[in-house]
Amino acid sequence: MGIFLTVNKTMRDKYNISLKDTLKYLACDNRRRRKYLNKKAEGLGFLSGFYSHVMIATMMFRFSHYFFCKNLGLLSRILYVLNIIVFGVDISPMSNIGPGFVMLHLPGIAIHCKAGKNLFLYGQNVIGGKGGESDSGWYGGPVLGDNITMYSGAKITGSVKLEDNIVVGAASLVIDSIPSNKVVVGVPARVIKDVK
Repeated sequence: MGIFLTVNKTMRDKYNISLKDTLKYLACDNRRRRKYLNKKAEGLGFLSGFYSHVMIATMMFRFSHYFFCKNLGLLSRILYVLNIIVFGVDISPMSNIGPGFVMLHLPGIAIHCKAGKNLFLYGQNVIGGKGGESDSGWYGGPVLGDNITMYSGAKITGSVKLEDNIVVGAASLVIDSIPSNKVVVGVPARVIKDVK
């Protein structure tokens, strides 16, 4: 792959994202973060909250992914590396994350996966796999459904699939696929109850 990230045609066609969608996702990310923090839009209205370090890191990921899908590997790589250097956030440009993505505490977050909408990370979270092209998982990484919440230190590794509405407890390690509407904890993570 080298310094110039490239996209194979199949991936570009299947996961292509427009600039308009990238901006919509960012607006949704910002709204969801402000809602969680119980902050109203002040002063700058729509732009309120975009100047926080968390939203800047989220923007860097979103545009890194956008440039990656547009086969602009150098721009994608620059934003990816800057995110690591400045914020300690390692989110692969190949990661495909839906709208409503929220990170509360940045350092130590590493992501290489495909995730649906409303992925919520409290901090020190790792979501990834072996990488490389693979028939299982998202290029060797996990595939997450909608409404996934990961508390501090939670990890998801391997070519696993987590369906919708899952809560992963603090310091848990998920190494197996999980069905919808579950709360999982432990090392390795096991289901303890259903999500209500």
